[in-house]
Amino acid sequence: MQMAIDTGVEAFKRQQTAITRPDNRPLLAQIRCPTLVLVGRQDVLTPPALAQEIAAGIAGARLEIIAECGHLSTPPWSGRRRSTRRCAPGSAAS
Repeated sequence: MQMAIDTGVEAFKRQQTAITRPDNRPLLAQIRCPTLVLVGRQDVLTPPALAQEIAAGIAGARLEIIAECGHLSTPPWSGRRRSTRRCAPGSAAS
C-alpha cells in the first residue's frame, strides 16, 4: 500500500487510463522483434496465465516468471534486471 501512496495520484490516473484501452491481443502476431514477457508468479492483476497467452501470441517470445513476485516487481530480484535489459535492442546492456 505504501508504494501506491508514494507513487501518487497522477500516476494512479495514468494507470487507470492505461487499463481501459482496447484488447490488442489480436495484434500480437504483428510483433517482429525480440520480446521478453515478464510476470510475477503471484501477480493477481495480470496473472501468469495471461502472460503465457501473450507470449504464445508473439513469435519467438520468451516468457519468464519471477518467483516470489507479485504485480510490482521491486528489488528483491533487482539483480535480474540486468539480464532483462539485454533483450531490448539499444538498451544500456545490449
